[in-house]
Amino acid sequence: MHSVPAEELIAFHAGATETLPRRTIVLAADDGFRDAVVALGRHADLRPYLFVPTAAAGGSATWMGGGAIASWDELVAVAARGAEIGSHTRTHASLPGLDLEPLVDELESSLREVRARIPRASAMLAYPHGRNDETVRRVANEVGYQIAFSTDPGRNGAGTDPYRLRRVELKDWDGPVAVAWKALTGESFPWALERWKLRLLAWRGQRP
Repeated sequence: MHSVPAEELIAFHAGATETLPRRTIVLAADDGFRDAVVALGRHADLRPYLFVPTAAAGGSATWMGGGAIASWDELVAVAARGAEIGSHTRTHASLPGLDLEPLVDELESSLREVRARIPRASAMLAYPHGRNDETVRRVANEVGYQIAFSTDPGRNGAGTDPYRLRRVELKDWDGPVAVAWKALTGESFPWALERWKLRLLAWRGQRP
């Protein structure tokens, strides 16, 4: 597997680079949770992409049970070791349906805040909950983002809309087979096998 720096991924989807190495992957984590930032910071050689709601940095995730969000000092430190820091909006708002002014603020202000803290940061976005529509994608482009990630499963290649990049979710209960499947195919693990794994965990008294 080859982990790709953000600038190379952006260049590929802009058409400035014709190809990427075979089995190129992006390891990404949304929300900026401190435990994820610390864990992925130990593997900064994989150039993880960490997306943070900028107004919540150093605070807590009101949208996810109050989990601790990494501080800017922690994010700057992990970026210095090779991680890529991107925007997850300012407040983790659900973007579709927002009026234009708050939509622009969520996207433009968060990009500005990331760049103020980490000047080398690439202009990339992960939509909260993956939610986006034509207006959201247009505004993301207009305020200066170069790529944006949804949560739609699948692989990305030449011709993929750079503002609708796909991802596949890793889950707590994924074992080596499921992780390998997702990394190699870019697709969700087959539901029949997923259901079997969940039933096995339930039988063992383990909650996913």
